[in-house]
Amino acid sequence: MFSYVRRARALGWHCLLRVNQDRRILTQDNSLGKLKDYIHAHPATTTKSITLQGRNGKPARTVLLQVAWTTVTLMPPANRPEKHEQPQAGWLVRCWNDAEELEWILFSTLPIFTAEDALRRISWYEHRWIIEISQPYYGSRESLSLAAA
Repeated sequence: MFSYVRRARALGWHCLLRVNQDRRILTQDNSLGKLKDYIHAHPATTTKSITLQGRNGKPARTVLLQVAWTTVTLMPPANRPEKHEQPQAGWLVRCWNDAEELEWILFSTLPIFTAEDALRRISWYEHRWIIEISQPYYGSRESLSLAAA
């Protein structure tokens, strides 16, 4: 993820990525930490309703997501060639519903100052399938993701 963000920013592009693996970060108070621990410590400050498609015997339904966001700085991987690269600043958005066992953690290079900004990033992520369906027209998933951001 660090490499992808670094290359996108070097090209002047922004990106919105879903975080799957924990990452080393620098927190707002300049201490080192883990991304998932850090965002999980932030309480919800707004909510968002989304519609889940039915599957695995569950019908389609509307669920209420809790939403939290904060600034963060991604640290370069300690054991990769990029270990001497500059950290990458960004924003995290976490949305979750414990009853549905649903959680998205998103990293954005675009600023998130308000609840409206956070909800907009979630909305973009909800519509990712439109970009993924268009992918064959762009040639590669990476060029599409960066172009779409």
